[in-house]
Amino acid sequence: MLVQFYNPTELPGERLDQLLAEGWFRSSMMLHKSKVICLDYDTFSIINIRYDLRQFTAKKRHRKLMRRVFQDFEVSIGPMVINEEKNELYDRHKQRFKGFIHEDLDQLMHAYLVHTVFETYEVNVYHQGELVAFSFFDLGEHSLASILAVYNQDFNKYSLGIFTMLAEITFGQENHFQWYYPGYVLDKPSEFDYKLSLGSPLYRTASGDWTERNQVDFTSFEGTRIKSKVDSISRKLNQFHIDHIQRDNPYYSLAYIAEFKNDVLKGTTITLLTSQRKTHQTWCIEYLAEADVYLLSKAGRNTKLDYMLDVDTTEDLNDESHYLQGIWVYFDKILTSNNVEDLIEEYLRRTASTNNMK
Repeated sequence: MLVQFYNPTELPGERLDQLLAEGWFRSSMMLHKSKVICLDYDTFSIINIRYDLRQFTAKKRHRKLMRRVFQDFEVSIGPMVINEEKNELYDRHKQRFKGFIHEDLDQLMHAYLVHTVFETYEVNVYHQGELVAFSFFDLGEHSLASILAVYNQDFNKYSLGIFTMLAEITFGQENHFQWYYPGYVLDKPSEFDYKLSLGSPLYRTASGDWTERNQVDFTSFEGTRIKSKVDSISRKLNQFHIDHIQRDNPYYSLAYIAEFKNDVLKGTTITLLTSQRKTHQTWCIEYLAEADVYLLSKAGRNTKLDYMLDVDTTEDLNDESHYLQGIWVYFDKILTSNNVEDLIEEYLRRTASTNNMK
């Protein structure tokens, strides 16, 4: 599956170790596993990475950075405490994020619930009594998972985001943890690549094995196949001279929640057939990755589902020229096939009969 969700009622450390090794990562109170992400007007494969703390040695420049920060700042590590000071710094910092943004740390870390199954620690960095950076990381039995780093941009020259990662790693080594999970990178160079600056991580392959970078086939991940299939839709439509536009679907993951699995559009990119577009519904073609088929449907935005959008979004997701706006649902699933031409012929047949009736 492209997306999976897991909401544990209890989470022993060894179970978290297992889930992290299988490619899961934390999303508020849940664990989330996704193979692709819609970002920067494109679809990318998600590739999990981890560092072996038994083999890890900080680079010379990072050892220098740590000495400098410890000299000029006050640093503490301990169990996570969310307070007004951290929320204020997060509020200033969160506009640097892309995509979906939680309103505050309580929503981000535990969805405003009191009980959490995660054991979370923090790194705090103070300058003359003022909090200027902090990070949160979860503890397993033998693993650490970095969740969030926030810093005051007035102190950019100190690379405090990198420092908090190094501090988490040092904590892990001193307490005999084996694995450090800084999150994921993409199958193309991206802003997430700062995680690679620490050293030489292991990569989780498309088949679920962990290996070194030079043994990874980056074209084997799901994003490559999806983009190829989506491109083939456009090529075929052009051959038939059918007007269309393609829009990324940032809410596709909702289709993997049981309550919505038969209603919400599942494709990461939706092709809209614009010549027959109506205000409330549109002819659409999408590629369904799990079934490896194309789907022709009539679909449109369902504003009644806007209550699901309980997090803020960055400005790029409001760009109608690249993204579907809101949550789109099926009005009619018409035809599935592994051949795009079958869908095009059905679309032409149906629209021709409709036009003849006018």
